[in-house]
Amino acid sequence: MYQLPNEGPLPHDDEAHMHAAIKAMVLSTKERLWRDTQHLILAFLAFRCLALGDTSGWKKWAPKAAAITLACHGKTRALHYYLFSTTEPSSLRPFWKSKSLVGMQDEGALAKKVDLDCMATLVTTALRVETQLS
Repeated sequence: MYQLPNEGPLPHDDEAHMHAAIKAMVLSTKERLWRDTQHLILAFLAFRCLALGDTSGWKKWAPKAAAITLACHGKTRALHYYLFSTTEPSSLRPFWKSKSLVGMQDEGALAKKVDLDCMATLVTTALRVETQLS
């Protein structure tokens, strides 16, 4: 079973974690373990890209993380959903290029780290997403 890295500084072997996460995604899809496994894996992949400043990786993984967050948790994980819905990851300071996975699982830790610019981005994203859903 795939072991998700702990929150905090990005592990030194993050590349190996990424490959293991993608392999676990394939296996969890075959075993239909979407809610329990894929939500955490997609959150890790998206946060990893955010922490490394990887725009193309963010645009690949974040929408998938947003979709599964909404499907599995609805509005109870709204902050994560809106974070993953942001199309311009460089505006998500202090997370962009932070080399940290803080907030990946704990929405409370995420909320403590969000600065005003990031909050404005999340609110703008929330409004855009709500308009699209209406």
